[in-house]
Amino acid sequence: MFPAHLSVNDLGVFAVVMVLGLIVVLLFMFDFRGASKGPSIPGEEPSDPEMGNLGDMGKAGSLHEYLMLLHEKYGTIAGFWWAKNICC
Repeated sequence: MFPAHLSVNDLGVFAVVMVLGLIVVLLFMFDFRGASKGPSIPGEEPSDPEMGNLGDMGKAGSLHEYLMLLHEKYGTIAGFWWAKNICC
């Protein structure tokens, strides 16, 4: 059934090593910490935990005016919070 130079134990060790290798590769492929850190896009922190930057938009006069201020401050790419969701 098996070649003479391989034993059942050898195949078991090989299978365990392959599964552990696959787990390591998957852990490197998915950055689980990235979701908790938030995006790396520059922008304002939420001024209100529930409303995000919606109050700041009202103070600026409109969404367009708020975006103009963000781009003036942070450059061509800037993010903001629409309630609890990040927008960019």
